[in-house]
Amino acid sequence: MLSEANSVSLTKTYTRAHKLLKSIQNNQQILHDKVIENVRSQSYLNIMNYHVANHDFDSVIHYQNLIKNSSHDLSVLGKTEMHLAKIYAKKSDYYKSLDSFYKAIDFFERNDDVESQIESYIAVGMFYRKINSIDLSTEIDSILMNKYLFKSKDDYYNKRIYINHASHLASLGLEKQSIGVLQNINPNSLKSNVVKKYYYKELFEMFSITNQLDSARKYIHKAYANPEFKLPCDNANKTIGLAFLAFKAQDYPTTLMHLDKVKESEFFTRVSDFTKLKMFKVEYLSHKTLGNYQKSLKAYEDYFKVRNSLKSFHINARASILNFKLNYDEKILELKEINRVSDLFLQQRKKFYILYTFLITFSVLAFIFFIFHSKRKKERLQLFYEYEKIKAVTDYKNRFIENLSHEISTPITIIIGYLRLIANNPMEYSKVIKYTNLAKRSTENIANSLTNFLTLSKLEKEHVNHKTLSLPLGKFIEDCVLSFQGVAEIKNIALYYKSNINVSEDLEYDYDSLKKIINNLVSNAIKYTPPQKSIYFTAELLEKEIYITVKDEGIGIDKKEQEFIFDRFYQSKQNQIYGGFGIGLSLVNELISKLKGSISLDSEKGIGSIFKVNLPMTLKNYKSYLKDEKFVFKNITTETQIEVEDPEDAPSILVVDDNIEIINYINELLSPKFNCTFAFDGVEALGKILELHFDVILCDLRIPILNGYDLKAQLNKHERTRDIPYLLMTTSIKDFAEGKQNKLGIKDYLVKPFKDTELLTRINILIEKEQYQKQLQSLDKSAVNYSGAYADLMKKVNTIVIENINDKDFSVNKLAKLCGYSHKQFSQIIKEKSGLSPVKLVLEIRLLMAYDLIINNTYQSINEVIFAVGLNSRSYFNKVFTNRFGVKPGKLVKKIKVEDL
Repeated sequence: MLSEANSVSLTKTYTRAHKLLKSIQNNQQILHDKVIENVRSQSYLNIMNYHVANHDFDSVIHYQNLIKNSSHDLSVLGKTEMHLAKIYAKKSDYYKSLDSFYKAIDFFERNDDVESQIESYIAVGMFYRKINSIDLSTEIDSILMNKYLFKSKDDYYNKRIYINHASHLASLGLEKQSIGVLQNINPNSLKSNVVKKYYYKELFEMFSITNQLDSARKYIHKAYANPEFKLPCDNANKTIGLAFLAFKAQDYPTTLMHLDKVKESEFFTRVSDFTKLKMFKVEYLSHKTLGNYQKSLKAYEDYFKVRNSLKSFHINARASILNFKLNYDEKILELKEINRVSDLFLQQRKKFYILYTFLITFSVLAFIFFIFHSKRKKERLQLFYEYEKIKAVTDYKNRFIENLSHEISTPITIIIGYLRLIANNPMEYSKVIKYTNLAKRSTENIANSLTNFLTLSKLEKEHVNHKTLSLPLGKFIEDCVLSFQGVAEIKNIALYYKSNINVSEDLEYDYDSLKKIINNLVSNAIKYTPPQKSIYFTAELLEKEIYITVKDEGIGIDKKEQEFIFDRFYQSKQNQIYGGFGIGLSLVNELISKLKGSISLDSEKGIGSIFKVNLPMTLKNYKSYLKDEKFVFKNITTETQIEVEDPEDAPSILVVDDNIEIINYINELLSPKFNCTFAFDGVEALGKILELHFDVILCDLRIPILNGYDLKAQLNKHERTRDIPYLLMTTSIKDFAEGKQNKLGIKDYLVKPFKDTELLTRINILIEKEQYQKQLQSLDKSAVNYSGAYADLMKKVNTIVIENINDKDFSVNKLAKLCGYSHKQFSQIIKEKSGLSPVKLVLEIRLLMAYDLIINNTYQSINEVIFAVGLNSRSYFNKVFTNRFGVKPGKLVKKIKVEDL
C-alpha cells in the first residue's frame, strides 16, 4: 500500500527542530552543555526523520554526520542508524540497510535500551517478511519471543512483540493462529496510532485471506477511522482495501470502480510494487470475467512489468542479505581468530607476569606480614574494646528490662492485691474506697514511670516544644517538695527545705519539666538515704537564674562512676540490684539541657551526694519574686510510723522493702494475723533483726545498701539469726535459679506479682516449720548437717528417700527397715528430730523435689513430674502441692514460661 509518512506532522516537527537549533545557538552561554547536546541531538533526529520521509538521501547523511560529531549518547547514535537503514532500504541498498539495522541494535544493547532493541528487531522482521525471507523472519520472531518478551517493564512493548509474532504466523500460512494472537490484544492499550493502524490492517489482511469479509470490512474501516491521525494517503489505502474485498465478494464492477479511483489519485505513484502487482492481477481477472478483453490484456501487461521488476528486487534483496550474512559471519570468524591469537599472546605474557608477580608478591607479602603483625595487636585491642563496649550496652539493656520488670511487677502486685481485698470486702464501703484509691495510686506510679521513659526517648530523637504556664514559682517548688513529706516521714528521714522565692508571685515557665527535675532528684535522694539521716533541698532565685540544690546523706557514688551517672540506663554498680529504670538522672540531664541550664554532681561514697542545678530565667522585676523571711532551712517532716495492728500472741514478721506502697499493702494483708515490723533498706533491717526477735523475715531482693542476698549473708554470721525462716521476694525466677539460695539457706521465695493467698500460705508453712529442730535436705541433694545422737540416721533417711524418690510403692516400713529400726521406734525418732511424722517427711521431700523439677523446667508436663517424684494421683498431687506452696502446679508452670519469654 501507500507510504504513510505524515507529511503535515513531519513538516511541523521539522520547523520546530530548526527553531530549537537557532534558539540554543543564541543562548549557548546560559545553557548547560549537557542540555545543549541533548536538544541538538533530538533536533537533528527529527530533521533526519523528515528527510527520510521525503527520500532526501544526502540530507539524511549530512545530519547523521552532524550527530556523530556532536553526540556520544548511544541511544541517539542507535536511532541515527535506524534512520539510515530506512533511507538505504528506499534506495534499494539492502546490504547497507541491514548493516545499519544491526549497528543500531548493537548501540541499543550497549546502552541497555531494551525498548529500542525491540523496535529495531521488529523493523528487521518486517523487512525480511517484505522480501519473503521466511527463515530470517523466523529467526527474528524467535529472538523477540524468547529473549525480549516480558523483558520490558512497559506492557506496550510486549503487545508489539505479539503483533509481530502474528504477522510472522501469517507469513507461514497460519492465518487462524495469527487472528487468535491479535484478538487477545486490547487495541485501546496501544498508545501509538501508527501501531494501532498496523494492528487493524493486519486483522483486515487475515480476515480477507480466510474469506471472513464482514470482519475484514470492519477492520479496514477501523484502520482509517481516527480523524486526529488522518494522513493524505489514507483514502487511497482504504480504497485499495475495499477493492480487494469487492473482488473477494465477486462484485467486479465495484472492484474496477475502486481501482480506477486509486489510479486517478495523485498518490498512485507512491503505491509499492507489491501492492501494484496485486492491483493489476485483480484488475486483469475482473475485466476478463466481465468480457472486457482489451482492458484485461492491458492490465495483464502491466502485471507482468511489475512482476519482472519484483523478481529483480527479490534477487537483489536476497543477494544483499546473503552478502551481508557472509560478511557478518566472516567478521565473527575474524574476531574469533583475533581473540585466539590474543589468547595465545596473553598466555605467553601470563607466564612472564606470573613469575614477575611471584617475586613482587613475595617481597610485598614479607612487608605486609610485618605490617600485619604490627597491626594485629592494635586490632585485637580495638576488637576487645569494642566487644567490651557492646557487652556494656547489652548489659545496660538487659538490666533495664530486669529493672522494668521490677518497677512494674511491684505496682501490679499491689493493684491485684487491693482488687482482691475489694472483692473479699464488697460491703465495707470505707475499705472499698481506701483500697480503690491505693490501687489507683499504684496505677499512676506505673504511668509516671513509663511517661518519663517516653519523654526521654522523645527528647533524644527530636526537638520538643516546651509548654509554659504562668504560676507562682515559689509555691510550685514548695508543693513539689512537700509531696515527698509522707514518704520521708515513713522512712524516718528528715527532709529540710530552704527557699528565698515569694510563694504568691506568678512567673511564666515550663513547670512540667521543672516538676520532673525536682521529683526525680528528691525521689532518688530518698531512695538511697537510710533512716535517721537527712535530705536538704534548696531553691535560691538570683537575678537571671535559679539554683536548685539537693543534698542527701545517702550511700554516695564512686568517683569513677560519676562521669557516667547521667548516661541513659546507667546505674552505679553498687546500686544495680536496687531496680529502677536507670533513666531518672538521664531524663533530668536532658530536660535541663533543653531548658539551657546545667547540672553538676559532688558525691563521696558513704558520705552522700549533692546535685546542683542551674536554670536561666527571665525576670522583669527580680526583687518582687523574693520573700522577706530569713533564708534558712526548716524541717518539713515529723517522726511517724506505719499504723499496724498487733494481735496478741501472734507471730512476728519483719517486712523489708524500699517501696512504701507495697509496705502498706503487706501491712494491710498481714497485720490482722501477725505482728508486723518494717524496714526500708538492708542496714536498717539488719539492726532490727539483731535487736529484736522475728519468726519470719519477708525481704525484697532489690533493696538499698544491703540487697536481699547480702542481708541473708550477714544474718548467717550470727548463730541466733542464722535459722530464722527467710522468704525472698523477686520479680524473676531466674534470680532464685542462680543457686545463691542454697548456699545462703534461703527457705523459700515469691515471684511478683503474687496473690495474697500465695503469700499467706508461704508464711504459714515457714512458721509451722520453725518448730522443727533441723531443716530437710536442700534441693541440690547435698546432706544437711545434723547434730546429736541421731545425726547419721537423719542423713541416711534423706539419702534413702531421694534414691527411691520415683518409687510410688516406697513405704515407711521399707524406709524403717533400710535404716535398721522397727516401724514404731523409727517414727518416734523422726518425730523428735524433724517435727514431722515419717509419712509427712517423705511427702515433704517429694514435694520439694517436684517444686525443683517444675522451676527448672526438667519435664514437659505435670504428669511426668508426678511420676518422677513417686506419686500416682494428679488430684492428690495438686491438693498437697497447693497447700504446701500456695500456688497450683499448673499456674507455677505458666509463670515460669512467661519468665522465659
